[in-house]
Amino acid sequence: MVSPPEPDSLIPEEHLMSTLAPLWRKRMETAFLYIRETLPDMPAPSWNEVAEKCGVSPFHFHRMFRLVFRETPGQYVRRLRLQTAISYLLEAPDKTVTEIALSCGFSSSQSLAKALKRDTGMTAKDIRSASMKRGGEVENLLLKLGHPENEPVRCMEAEIAARINFRVEDLDEFHLVSDGVKQFWPDYITANQKKMLHYSQRPLGIVTQADDLGKGYDYQQAVIGYMANHGGAAVTTFAGGRFLCCDVKIASETAYIALWDAIYNVMMQEGYELDPEGFGLEILHNPEAYISEKEPLNVTVKVKLRQII
Repeated sequence: MVSPPEPDSLIPEEHLMSTLAPLWRKRMETAFLYIRETLPDMPAPSWNEVAEKCGVSPFHFHRMFRLVFRETPGQYVRRLRLQTAISYLLEAPDKTVTEIALSCGFSSSQSLAKALKRDTGMTAKDIRSASMKRGGEVENLLLKLGHPENEPVRCMEAEIAARINFRVEDLDEFHLVSDGVKQFWPDYITANQKKMLHYSQRPLGIVTQADDLGKGYDYQQAVIGYMANHGGAAVTTFAGGRFLCCDVKIASETAYIALWDAIYNVMMQEGYELDPEGFGLEILHNPEAYISEKEPLNVTVKVKLRQII
């Protein structure tokens, strides 16, 4: 299998740290990773502890963190916890609100409820009952909780996504080792596939028909399977054609939404049109990260086009 191109990072922290001198970049990377690793902890590590991990005084750490990441450490942690909690509310209907709250570092469901109401104006029930999870109110909510940009109405994930390196490619047919169509929501990867992810290095393909791409997760169906080099038993084959493609690294639902906004913006600006009989293909090059949630996903997205004006 040919290795994918180096992906464009949709992780704001990586962009913000890239301009720092090596010493401070290492310190801020240490802080960034430590805060994310301890996000579910209650109470969260004190800033003295985080500063000690970075080898800098608490006073200077707080100031430097704010200058680099455009928000205080407290604001950063609260936003990430809310972002994670909302993703669970959307993607884990079997989890109770209390379970979600405790897994995201909130002391109780009441604590999560207060944070949601204060920062989003919505309740957990409001979010779960939203019928279009890739559009409308919930999508705007997740973008609102993205990394703050200089413009208050725009998150940094959207600003970075606008600079993705897109390309148009003419591709041959491809194959997935698949057990057929799956309801995309809520558990679109089977238990057996989840087990296999821990032992396989093969990329995982997710194919969604064009008509389903704009729908909420509740209404999407997809064909899930490992990318294969040829056809055969238990293999689903998809026709080739002209595709709009990109390679990205993502670590949040907000970045994923920003990515698809960027795809549609490119199509409108460049005169591309979705093939109504086509599909979108997402290739997860490190699918084990989908299960562990401990590292970003490296994803190639290919959207089949009908014509180019």
